[in-house]
Amino acid sequence: MAKSNYSCLIRNLGLTFSLAIGGVINPTDVILFNISPKNSVLAQIVPDQTLGAESSVINPNVDIEGIPSDQIEGGAIRGTNLFHSFEEFNVSEGQGAYFVNPAGIEHIFSRVTGNSVSQILGKLGVLGNADLFLINPNGIVFGSHATLDLKGSFLATTANSLIFEDGTQFIATDTSAPPLLTISIPAGLQFRETAGSILNQSQVLTPTLGLGLIVQPGKTLALVGGKITMQGGNITVPRGRIELGSVSGTGQVRLQEIDSGWALSYEDVQNFQDIELTQSPMPNDGPSLGLSLISTTNNIDGRGGGSIQVQGRRIILKNGSQFFGSGANIVVYASDTVQVSGSGSDFPSSIAGTAPLIGNPGSVVINTKKLIVQDRGRVNVRTTGFQTGDQLRNTTVSAGNLIVNASESIELDGNTETGLFSSTSSFGAAGNIIINTGKLIVRDGAIISTESTGVDALDQPIATGAAGNIDITANSLSLNQGTITAETSQSEGEGANIIFKISDLFKIENESLISATANGSADGGNIIINTPLLTVLPPTGDNGSDIIAKAERGNGGIIAISFQGISGIQERQATPGNQTNDLDASSELGTDGGILLNQILVDIPETVVIDPNALVANNPCKRGSESEFVITGRGGLPPSVNEDLSSEATQVGLVEPAPMESGGAIEQESREAEDKTISPPSVPTPIIPARGWVFNEKGEVVLVAYDPTVTGSQRLRKNGEGCTSP
Repeated sequence: MAKSNYSCLIRNLGLTFSLAIGGVINPTDVILFNISPKNSVLAQIVPDQTLGAESSVINPNVDIEGIPSDQIEGGAIRGTNLFHSFEEFNVSEGQGAYFVNPAGIEHIFSRVTGNSVSQILGKLGVLGNADLFLINPNGIVFGSHATLDLKGSFLATTANSLIFEDGTQFIATDTSAPPLLTISIPAGLQFRETAGSILNQSQVLTPTLGLGLIVQPGKTLALVGGKITMQGGNITVPRGRIELGSVSGTGQVRLQEIDSGWALSYEDVQNFQDIELTQSPMPNDGPSLGLSLISTTNNIDGRGGGSIQVQGRRIILKNGSQFFGSGANIVVYASDTVQVSGSGSDFPSSIAGTAPLIGNPGSVVINTKKLIVQDRGRVNVRTTGFQTGDQLRNTTVSAGNLIVNASESIELDGNTETGLFSSTSSFGAAGNIIINTGKLIVRDGAIISTESTGVDALDQPIATGAAGNIDITANSLSLNQGTITAETSQSEGEGANIIFKISDLFKIENESLISATANGSADGGNIIINTPLLTVLPPTGDNGSDIIAKAERGNGGIIAISFQGISGIQERQATPGNQTNDLDASSELGTDGGILLNQILVDIPETVVIDPNALVANNPCKRGSESEFVITGRGGLPPSVNEDLSSEATQVGLVEPAPMESGGAIEQESREAEDKTISPPSVPTPIIPARGWVFNEKGEVVLVAYDPTVTGSQRLRKNGEGCTSP
């Protein structure tokens, strides 16, 4: 089913609206929404007295934009800033709450100093162009019928205080001292303790802008607090900026005023909480699909833009929830896990970027410890055609890149609808997929794919965009019934490339596929693999696991593998049902490509110098006790280790130990006769190791138990427990 346009029809009491906001729903789909009856309970807004004579003033039951509303007046003005302070701040369903915007005011800051959560169930607005800040450390809830009516940006936070550039703070948790109000601009949000949560259930569709909580094109909508839950809630900012941040404990979120509102950064935050997007618990009670959606959409002329930044510990999208941007940069930071899983109402959970008709493509960037995509979950970038009335318009804008940096692991687990995708069905090229991770696992039919289909979303044939490249850097990679493909169907040119840089094991099994094939006249892409060990396990089903760079009418690609070891795969043509693991770079009608296998040998250089001290025990306390050099039997040694023993070898005989007195060998002969008359001792004479050698009168070498170079007493030193090095 094609999903190039998010075109919705809403029917309520016989009134029909049509909206095209550039998203993911088939233009032929008709979606009926059930709008609940409006609640008649009045809003409850109670000012506190911390601002003294400049306290807020509530003018109730004023008809604003056709609904009864609380008009909020008064407050403390400092330069272009307006400050309000409340004990409670709530907006009932079917009611409104509007801040008056005096001339010259650019920022309205409102804080809640009581202990209650703010429940925004109706419409919250500003009667002017100022940005609106809502600060309640206890928590903030946006109900299913909550809407915003603003011309400026909107920031809702459960921080303790708002910090300004001059160092002053607008504190919501300590009202013992009068507030220091300033003309300075805000510089940060200060969190000092466990922050309250933010819940968004808003599903209201507006006829001109989008779904849920909405601000005007080119502005910022930010939710920053403790845990953030999008429970069937929607946020839409046409060509603007969306910021979601979940903070745990003490830290400061920096604020910077920019052309499109406010940019947030988290360098001074150490710990984060979770952000979860899920289905509404009562999807039939709300006016939309019941799925959570965060989107920046196209302008009426198809021009995209804007950005989505999400920062948390675990960021979870399930039951069909989506981050969607058209020409927008989507950046997701998670200190622990990003998980995209499941589907709802036939829509997969996804993080998706689509190139606009005009402008920059935008990219999807995920920085996390672990990425898990499973059970139809998708992360994708694409470029496609758009239907405007009866006319098909194709874009020449290439899709943005998909970049994943996962320090620990990436796990893709599911069917063929699950995985990482980049595609084009228009004149623009598909984006590249770039992966950096410790471990990559693709299994159970999951896919990493860049693709050029050659037809657009409405099955109209078009010329050429090329598929993008895939670049994977990992410590280890495992494919278990997994697929990595870069396939193009453009009429001519080169196919896309797949590059692997695996520092440890690359394992392939169970009918897995790596393919850089090309259809039509295009040449096959190249597959480059650098890994110490490539292991392809024996087939277990009808097909083997294949690595192919084939072409139809063009030339086959190149498969180049640099390895220390490779097993289980051979060069041969890959055909269905052959039950073999194949390397195939052939072409059906063109010239075959090439398969290059480069074995990397690990050699020890001949110039390596070995330090003998590293091979010999040098403990002086063990001399003569544990280290031995023993020659058994009579005879000598050959002149060279490469020669046999010959008559020229010096003979080494066994001799009696020499006396320990001075005189050496000269006195030994004069004592021999005397020694023969002495009875042998009753205790065997201990064997004393040789300490030197001398020549006897026959010119023979004789081993002796003394050092012949030393005169005087030569007692053998006995090593004890107290031995120390000399």
